[in-house]
Amino acid sequence: PATTVVAQLVGTPRINLFPAQRSASGFTVAGSPLHLNGTQGLSAAHLPDQFTFGIRPEDVVISETGSFSGRVALMEPLGVETIIHIRLGELVLLSIVPGTMPYGIDTDIRFDIAPERLHCFGLDGARLAN
Repeated sequence: PATTVVAQLVGTPRINLFPAQRSASGFTVAGSPLHLNGTQGLSAAHLPDQFTFGIRPEDVVISETGSFSGRVALMEPLGVETIIHIRLGELVLLSIVPGTMPYGIDTDIRFDIAPERLHCFGLDGARLAN
């Protein structure tokens, strides 16, 4: 998507958008322990100090061997898929998975974020180009 407005209009549930800060080896997501290295072709050197990080719920992949961990805050079973709300510090990240999942509220959960599917936007809402 070219802007955060367009990113929010496309897809259900909506894209996860969070304030982020560049670091020496990638970026951190404000209010959470989330630190990512890859940025879909953007090197950390090309990122501004502050920006908006976006990831679609389908690109937050639940995996027992996932690199990240959080806690299930809410489950929304929709029949053919389930929306999982994952709490990471002050942040709630949405994931969407096929079918139902055997997790309950306050269950620890591991997940990965597809590094090739990250979206970075400037504070003005425009997509950042490399």
